[in-house]
Amino acid sequence: MLPLINPQSPIPLFDQIYSFFKQSIIDGNIAKDAKLPSIRQLSRSLGVSNNTIIAAYQQLNDEGYLVNIPRKGLFVANLETEEVYPKGKPTIARLALPRVLTDKPRAQYAFNLNQAAIDEAGFPMKEWRKCINWALDKPSLQYGGYFGEPALKKTLATYLFQSRGVKTQPEQIVIGSGTIQLMGLLATLFKNRAKGKGVRQIAFEEPGYQSSRQIWLDYGYQALPIEVNEQTGIRLDLLTPHQPDLVYLTPSHQYPLGCIMPVAHRLQVLQWAQEKHSYLIEDDYDSEFRFKGKPIPALQALDTHERVIYSGTFSKAFLPALRLAYIVLPPHLLPYLQDLQHLGQSASINMQRAMAIFMQEGYWDRHLRKMRKVYRQKYAYTVGYIQEVFQEKVTLAYHYAGLNVLMKVHSNDSEQMLVDKARQTNVWLMGKSDSWLLPGNIPDTPHLSFGFGKLTLEQIKEAVDALYKAWFG
Repeated sequence: MLPLINPQSPIPLFDQIYSFFKQSIIDGNIAKDAKLPSIRQLSRSLGVSNNTIIAAYQQLNDEGYLVNIPRKGLFVANLETEEVYPKGKPTIARLALPRVLTDKPRAQYAFNLNQAAIDEAGFPMKEWRKCINWALDKPSLQYGGYFGEPALKKTLATYLFQSRGVKTQPEQIVIGSGTIQLMGLLATLFKNRAKGKGVRQIAFEEPGYQSSRQIWLDYGYQALPIEVNEQTGIRLDLLTPHQPDLVYLTPSHQYPLGCIMPVAHRLQVLQWAQEKHSYLIEDDYDSEFRFKGKPIPALQALDTHERVIYSGTFSKAFLPALRLAYIVLPPHLLPYLQDLQHLGQSASINMQRAMAIFMQEGYWDRHLRKMRKVYRQKYAYTVGYIQEVFQEKVTLAYHYAGLNVLMKVHSNDSEQMLVDKARQTNVWLMGKSDSWLLPGNIPDTPHLSFGFGKLTLEQIKEAVDALYKAWFG
């Protein structure tokens, strides 16, 4: 007996499956001791994901409608007696399924303070739809270029030079579906390049971007945490004794502390990389939004010895859902890139073409000018109102860039307790303790990120008030 599901229904698919089996068991249409289809079998029959079936079965198990006999399967429980099965039958083990949907999605909170969320009201939907339609006038029905569409790479090369001083030819640019995916490609490239040389080492800022760090760890690299100075960035005196193969940096807006690496320190880091024959991965993740002074040139723009791999994304300045990011490789690494063609292209060819048109038609520059004004206003309001409400209870990291404000909260509560209290009042935010690789380096003062990008000014006010009430009210 298979459940009938309606993909168009507002009721989630896992809930439809759960309700079907629950009612069928209660009505006796599925008898006690009856074996249910396996997760994989039911997933295949209904054309839904394994996680959907897992969520339905997990709920049925938690409520006592199902039991699991190891190596035999899932069976309907006996609802009429205390014993699940008569004596003499196999010992019953609770259903051991992966937990899913343990928390409601952040989008369902009244205030989503995700630092990667953008201002949806300011998104140029009309222009973007027009560019998608133009791209689809002559759509690509094939896989396309292994490392990105030529039109987008050519347009990007011009833009990066004009806006960040990045020196590149289109052939040096690799397009992918996100920074994390491209880090996996880089990790593979350097592993192939260094065959037979043992475990590779990559240095990371401490604290630093934990998602990228984890990818390199997953690929078998050894992570070397190097402490960050809150005024200048990575500490060169602590890096100098080591000779890692790569160093991952966020010089234009250190993640998560927010400092900007001065030009003098950048030149010193570049000199160190040349002497050590190491590569620097420059993550320039939100360089488009700087609210004070002139933009500082990218680290790659100062590089004269081809030691910098530049990384950027469209997720912060444009559209996270687009899943487009890019890296710029030094020319001498391109031969190693050709050995990775089997990895294919992870980003939509037609969306790459639409993005190229969007930039070529001038919509990109117009969008950036508009959003810089919007985010500058939101940043100033967020900083001012947090200071007004929290006063000495919170210390802010002033970095005048990006879509979030880092708060150091002076409280007896732990970071996790503050996060839990915030979510109980319908405010979604995250702590930054996972930015430190070594637990002993995590500061006693909780660090939390207030992402203002998605909120209106009124919502920023309401979110700040809600946090104060939750933490100190």
